Amino acid sequence: MKKCLIFLVVIFFGLNTHAQQAHPHCGTDEYVQEIISENPDLEKTFEQRRSQLMEMANENITPSKKKNQAAVLTIPVVFHVLYDYPEDNISKAQILDGLRILNEDFNLQNPDASNLRAIFQNVQANVEVKFELAKKDDNGNCTDGINRIYTPLSVDANPRNQVKTLVQWDPDKYLNIWVVKSIISSSSSTGLILGFANFPWMSASTDGIVIRNDALGVIGTAAYDGRTLTHEVGHYLGLLHTFQGGCNQGDGIADTPPVSSASYGCNLNKNSCNNDSPNYPDMIENFMDYSDGVCQNTFTTLQKNVMRSTLGSIQYRSVLVSNSNLLATGIINPPSCQPLALFEMSSTVICPGDSVQFFNQTEDGDPDTYSWSFPGGTPSSSNQENPKIYYPNAGAFDATLMVTNSAGSSTLTKSQSISVKPQYSFLAQWNENFEGSTLNKPAVSVISGIDSTTFRLTSIAGKNSSQSLFINNKDAETDKDVDEFISPSIQTIFGQDLMLSFDYAFAKKASVNADILTVSVSSDCGESWSNVGIFGGTLITTAPNVNNGSFVPTADQWKNYSVGLDQFESTGPILIKFAFRSGGGNNFYLDNINVSASNIGLQETPLSQSLSVFPNPSSGKINISLKSQPKSDIKLNIHDLYGKQVGNVVISKESTLFTIDNLNLASGIYMLTFTDGADTYSKKLIIE
Repeated sequence: MKKCLIFLVVIFFGLNTHAQQAHPHCGTDEYVQEIISENPDLEKTFEQRRSQLMEMANENITPSKKKNQAAVLTIPVVFHVLYDYPEDNISKAQILDGLRILNEDFNLQNPDASNLRAIFQNVQANVEVKFELAKKDDNGNCTDGINRIYTPLSVDANPRNQVKTLVQWDPDKYLNIWVVKSIISSSSSTGLILGFANFPWMSASTDGIVIRNDALGVIGTAAYDGRTLTHEVGHYLGLLHTFQGGCNQGDGIADTPPVSSASYGCNLNKNSCNNDSPNYPDMIENFMDYSDGVCQNTFTTLQKNVMRSTLGSIQYRSVLVSNSNLLATGIINPPSCQPLALFEMSSTVICPGDSVQFFNQTEDGDPDTYSWSFPGGTPSSSNQENPKIYYPNAGAFDATLMVTNSAGSSTLTKSQSISVKPQYSFLAQWNENFEGSTLNKPAVSVISGIDSTTFRLTSIAGKNSSQSLFINNKDAETDKDVDEFISPSIQTIFGQDLMLSFDYAFAKKASVNADILTVSVSSDCGESWSNVGIFGGTLITTAPNVNNGSFVPTADQWKNYSVGLDQFESTGPILIKFAFRSGGGNNFYLDNINVSASNIGLQETPLSQSLSVFPNPSSGKINISLKSQPKSDIKLNIHDLYGKQVGNVVISKESTLFTIDNLNLASGIYMLTFTDGADTYSKKLIIE
């Protein structure tokens, strides 16, 4: 496996085209190539600096340093979360999860470390570098190491560093990590770029790592294996791809076998180069290849030495890990900072009997205590950091968090943030013209986005009426904010030919505005939604642009939309959601929502003519009477209105009167379904 540790760096800048395939990949090579194409003189400078670092790493190799160092080095980190859409403002929990994976990988604590093949285990290394969120910002103020910024630059970020010019903390003091929605290639390469990094010998003004939010950690928006940050930090500390120079040079590090091309998947039999001695297979487990993250599990001893040499060099990153910097960034002797209470919820619309998971997202200071209040929930209070609360009854309920530490306390209340829908409010039809003085909560739900604009009643205008539902979109504080209005629970078991119709009015400010209305239906109480209408561009526009002042529709500036909901017939209660995403336009109005059915009732069958159930309503005891003795046993299945089977009974063909003394059912409406093998009959049962 011998290779020269010092090699012609021009191979690095030649860039292997195999790194730019239709696979998710690292954009660092492309990034470097762009910089050199703009300033060719930098190529020689980069070659010299890289060569010097490799020489230094080679000189520092001693038997005592090949495995473990005397001290773990700590790097202060700041995550700049850049988001253009609210859902991309990822949670602190996801950031911490990404940091967890990074620390495990760099300290040989990753659970899959033992999966490294025996042939390579003698070079497996604990890099002994730790990454911690900064506790002080550039100005010495309290921070939790997470900096959130709304900006369109989050979408299609590219290696030309626009996101870095937006914000950067002193790169000598912090590892800057910019988290974005997407990264676009500015070359002809295909596939997703998951991240890119600055090498230590490059400009300080662009120093740091850019990573997609779906490549960070394995929770939240994550869609990959969580190893992208490990890979990019390897570049940040001086490592090349293992396949960088092909079979001739590889990555220039002697204990990683040369690799002719990037690895994808987990092919343990791959041996793309036969010129190394001894002839080892490709180390697809190496973090600096492109193999699947579930296969990656190791850095090598000499890779460790390169990274630790980078952190030991005054020319590169030694200030970053110095005690004076750890004091300046609050890693040592962290300040006592007053926390700012923030939290999120797993769901905002649920059904009776469902639970909501609450997530603490407190910023600035670390709380010592958590005090939650949940009116209507069980339990109604909690001291846990992330409690799970059960809601047995319908209603619109507040949630409150107070966090406290030695520097003070902070309280946040989200009013009526939990909407527990009644079991059902309407049977197969619902009409809402918004003529009332208030919205009927919790039958209907209003869910606000991240700014202060939200759906509310207005008497400014209505379609053939004096009121409507309205969003003051003209004054929206945040582009791409999403506000939602959700219907009551509508029972569809008793309806046929279901239809939804509504009136709406909207005007843009300018033709480039990108506001969108999405109408969707859920048959599982909001756990999943199916779109039945998406309105953008000319579809959402009902009037000419109004650039100055507020748009108020005239009688002829409304549109009507109708759509069949046949696919939701007999699925149990449904919810209908109107979600408006701001795109810079003017005001939006919604009116005359109508859900209708052409046939309401239960289809008659011959079995129904001889069978009756009484009393109905019942307190729990029912009698089932048959006019004549059946030819076969009758099976009775009992379902609640969500389609869940809650009981079953066999009625003997020897009986014409059958009694069930205690159904043990909660109050509500149930479906009794009788079948004798030839006929089926369904009947409503009301339990009081």
